[in-house]
Amino acid sequence: MLPAYIDDLVEAIVLALRRGTPGRAYTVWDGEPVSFRDYFTRLAEIAGGRPPRRLPRPLLAAAAGATELLARARGRAPAFGRHGITLVDRDGTASNARARSELGWEPQVDLDEGLRRSAEWLAR
Repeated sequence: MLPAYIDDLVEAIVLALRRGTPGRAYTVWDGEPVSFRDYFTRLAEIAGGRPPRRLPRPLLAAAAGATELLARARGRAPAFGRHGITLVDRDGTASNARARSELGWEPQVDLDEGLRRSAEWLAR
C-alpha cells in the first residue's frame, strides 16, 4: 500500500503539472512500507475500533467470485472482485525516487501524522 497525506499528494500533482514529463507516472508516498493490514490496524486504533481480521486467500477468492457472479446477474459492476484480492493481499511497494528526483517533491507528512490529522479532522 502506498498511502500519501492529501497535502503531499496535491503538492506532487502541482509539481507534476509544472515540471513533470507528459505521460510519465510518478509514485508519491512517504516512503515507509506499510501493508494493508498494518494501515487498517492503525486506522482502527485511531478510530477506537477493532483491528481487521485477515481471511485466507482461498476464502477471499471464493467471496470475490461470488460477488462477481451476483453483480453480473444484476447487470452491475462488482463492489469487490478477484483482481482486488491482489491489491489488498500484497505487501509490495513502489519507489518514489522519480517524483523526488524529477519533480523535486519531498513528503512532508508521514503515515502516523497523516492518520492523526485525519482523525482530528473527522472528529471536528
